[in-house]
Amino acid sequence: MILPPIHRPTDPKPRIPDALRRDARSFYCRVCGDLYGVLSNEIFSVPRESLDHIFPRRWLIQFGFNPHVIVNLISVCGRCHAMKKRAENYLFRADALTYVSQLAVHRWPMERVEVAAQYYGLVEIVEAIHRRLVLA
Repeated sequence: MILPPIHRPTDPKPRIPDALRRDARSFYCRVCGDLYGVLSNEIFSVPRESLDHIFPRRWLIQFGFNPHVIVNLISVCGRCHAMKKRAENYLFRADALTYVSQLAVHRWPMERVEVAAQYYGLVEIVEAIHRRLVLA
């Protein structure tokens, strides 16, 4: 039996443009504050930088949004990136409010999350952030 060829897009995961990558980079994690390339006493390792999308690339693309904008990019260490990747499960199960709550619990800069949500017109998320800030 001959199987048809597997269709693979030429660029399934478009890279962050170099100019945006330069603008978004930092010397420290914007969530926990660890310096990149410096031994951390808490975790006995050297944090490395990851440029991350506050709202995930594939989640935004499915709604027709461009994920590669400066307000949606943040410089984070591997530990904070891994935590956020776990929280993304809520977003992909259509529970954006729990996703945002998880970011807040893990001390993500909610003002950055709010700016990204406003940029994409995610009104319910902006309102949830405001309610959470008032209740905090």
